Amino acid sequence: MANGMTPEEALAAARRKFGNSTLIREEMYRMNTISWLESVWQDLHYGVRLLVMKPGFALVSILSLALGIGANTAIFQLVNAVRLRSLPVDKPQELAQIKIVGGNGGLGMNDGYAQLTRPMWEELRRNHPAFSSMFAWNTGDGFVGKGNDPEVANFLFVTGDAFATLGVSAWRGRLIGPEDDHACPETVANVSYTYWQNKLGGQPIDGNTKLLVDGLLLQIVGVTPPSFSG
Repeated sequence: MANGMTPEEALAAARRKFGNSTLIREEMYRMNTISWLESVWQDLHYGVRLLVMKPGFALVSILSLALGIGANTAIFQLVNAVRLRSLPVDKPQELAQIKIVGGNGGLGMNDGYAQLTRPMWEELRRNHPAFSSMFAWNTGDGFVGKGNDPEVANFLFVTGDAFATLGVSAWRGRLIGPEDDHACPETVANVSYTYWQNKLGGQPIDGNTKLLVDGLLLQIVGVTPPSFSG
């Protein structure tokens, strides 16, 4: 109309330019509503009807989904624990492990499949310019207590610089240090926070706190913090 058209001519021109008004209204409706939710609801309704009509197929489908979800959850938890979650120590990104590539032919420290031999460890301990600190460790299990029904416990064997290298501080008492390194057999030990709470009742750590471990009476000198699990 600003260009001199009559109202009727302007209306016809506008309709030609913008297209079918009914289609435009439908498009605006789809844009202003959650049509995807309606579509999902229709798909779910249709799927439920099919499953009800074929219960055998429904059972197999549900079991397959349950197994798949369970397996994925388990794998994620493993990857999260091993790869994604940071270790509960100071500067975990700076830790490195030294081991013999391809294995060591059955020689090792306290274990036929350990990653280093003892002479190698002693040499590394004396001379390690690439590292600010170093320690050796191993895992195992044994019996705590005496009598016919001792308890089985998991152990972490470490050299004296382990906790200082990891930047882990004692929750109670003190942690194993270099001064404890040369005792053979071992005379002192630390316990985890969980073990201290569940097995030792959270009692104060003193000279009377001792455990009989595989026949050896060990003095418990301290408790590791709750966040540290080995």
